[in-house]
Amino acid sequence: GAGAGYYIPGELDLDLSNVGGPHNIIQYENAAGAHALAEFEFFFNQNLAINAGLKYYSVTYKESSGTRNGVPGYFTAGEIERLDGSGFDFMLSLAKYF
Repeated sequence: GAGAGYYIPGELDLDLSNVGGPHNIIQYENAAGAHALAEFEFFFNQNLAINAGLKYYSVTYKESSGTRNGVPGYFTAGEIERLDGSGFDFMLSLAKYF
């Protein structure tokens, strides 16, 4: 199947202070994106099955706020300002039916 999703990001913490660089903490806005999912279910018997699935999601997060060395500000450096959060999930589960 395919559909839309609503994704809640974390924050990106880049601490380069040990090598003479800045300590940046960047927060991102929640974002909508698309996903596609394929699943397979194999029954061992009437009550026991194994499920496997692969999900691809496409989402881009936009910077909402950030700090550099503790000073609030925005970062406009391309990949950091708009973070590609797309990826694949592989799912595997064992199901017991009653």
